[in-house]
Amino acid sequence: WYGIIAAIPKNKLDGEKDRAVIEVINVKIPQEEGEKLCGTAGIYPAWHMNKKSWVSLILDDTLPDGQIMEFLEESYRLTQKKKSGSKQDTAPHTWIIPANPYYYDIISAFRKTDVVEWKQAGHIEKGDTVYMYMAAPYSAILYRCEAVEVDISCRKEDKKRERYCMRIRRNKTYDRSFCPLSEMRKRGVPGVRGLRTMTAELKRYLDEAK
Repeated sequence: WYGIIAAIPKNKLDGEKDRAVIEVINVKIPQEEGEKLCGTAGIYPAWHMNKKSWVSLILDDTLPDGQIMEFLEESYRLTQKKKSGSKQDTAPHTWIIPANPYYYDIISAFRKTDVVEWKQAGHIEKGDTVYMYMAAPYSAILYRCEAVEVDISCRKEDKKRERYCMRIRRNKTYDRSFCPLSEMRKRGVPGVRGLRTMTAELKRYLDEAK
């Protein structure tokens, strides 16, 4: 399983005196995101689960439905196990990853070269297609890339933040007005908090771009 809904006393999460019963859903997260996420309203270290890799989301409208669905998609991906002796899925997959221009100027980087090193995200494999969503002030998908190398040891200056990196090659650049967040929402992608899969409808829209 990758998500479980439970009704529990609120003080089981925050340690306060309030024993009012609330509904929560437990989902799995990347361990490195736990500390940051648990400082967000509506998100707590998981009740009755490993608090390093699970969180409890309060189901009281503190978190928007779209964000909860993103957590569920991520939890589903993280909990999948390949059965021993079964045929492995080796087909290329399509992903969306976020980029924050305040932390790294990827636009300037792509003006100099088509291949950049990026933090390793989830289960991305060599040959997968990676669409890059640029956060505000752009709030749009700007690039289609291919993962050309994965599981690379990060540069020394990056190792404090990331364990592994990957190399992605830019194959296409989109005008910022072509696929803003408003167009993404129409096609089943309400936001990009972290690595997420691409919807078929959004992929068709992007593939039709000239």
